[in-house]
Parts: sequence; structure tokens; C-alpha cells
Amino acid sequence: MESNLIFSESQKINESVRNGKVLIGSINEDNKPNFMTIGWGMIGNIWYMPVFITYIRPSRYTYKNIMNNPNFTVNVFLDDLHQNILDKCGSISFYKKNKIQEFDIEYEFNSNKIPYHPDSDIILDCRVVYKEDLNKYEINKEVKNKYYSNNDYHKAFYGKILEYRSKNG
Repeated sequence: MESNLIFSESQKINESVRNGKVLIGSINEDNKPNFMTIGWGMIGNIWYMPVFITYIRPSRYTYKNIMNNPNFTVNVFLDDLHQNILDKCGSISFYKKNKIQEFDIEYEFNSNKIPYHPDSDIILDCRVVYKEDLNKYEINKEVKNKYYSNNDYHKAFYGKILEYRSKNG
């Protein structure tokens, strides 16, 4: 895989993350697909490998999935055509309903049997190489008060990018 190609797209990917236009794809213990919209994450380089770092709270269904199976997909949308899907996957938990089935959300499986959305502009297939709980004692008080008033701290998942696919080749 060509790391330079991934890094050349990192600005688009990070902008889509910031705008809530990215889905994380995972599977549960019954191999049922799940998507979750994320707003926190980034492309990076650690140990001389390209990684996507995503932050997921332990209360999220996707957290359990990735803890059980370290493979996940990053599904990047560069426009607003799929905002309805992003909204549903960002507000409805699989704990409450199977949103993929209920809303007929399209998906396909990659070679690791992890779901991806076929209309994504960019797809990253990732495998966790490192995970770390955010240290509540090291978080700035202002940030802690704004995002962690209920003590539901994120875990950072560093996913080595195994494959990169783009609609633009």
C-alpha cells in the first residue's frame, strides 16, 4: 500500500471527520454489520506506518465490537448526499435497534469481513495496533467539563491502514 497516497488525502479525510461525515464500520459477535458516525479522529503516522486514530466511548456499541474484533473500516464522505445515513448512524445505537436493517443502509464486506459503505468517497481498512484510555487526570478542566461531565471517557484506537480505496482511483 502506498502511504504517500493516503497522506496526500489526509486533509480531505480529517476535514470530513471534523464535519461528521465519516462512518466507522465494525461487526458484532454474530458478524452483524454496524456503522457509527464519528466526529473525532485523524490520519497519522506512528512506528513508520499510516494509521487512523479514532476515539470511541465505552458506552458505544462500536466500542464493544472493536474490542472483540480489531478490524474496522473508515468510510469517508466528501459531500452531503448521505447526510441522512450519517445522522441516523450518529444518533441511534445498535443497542436500541439494528439501524442498518431498519433504515436499509447499504453495505458490502471487505476481505476481513468488515462492512463498508459502497458509496463512500474514501474507504480505509484498518486493524487496531494500539489502544489507550484517555487519562482523566491529564485532561484540561475546560475540556473535561464540556465533554466528560458524566465520566464517559473515550478510548483511542490506533488502526493501521491496511488498504486504501477511493472513488477517484
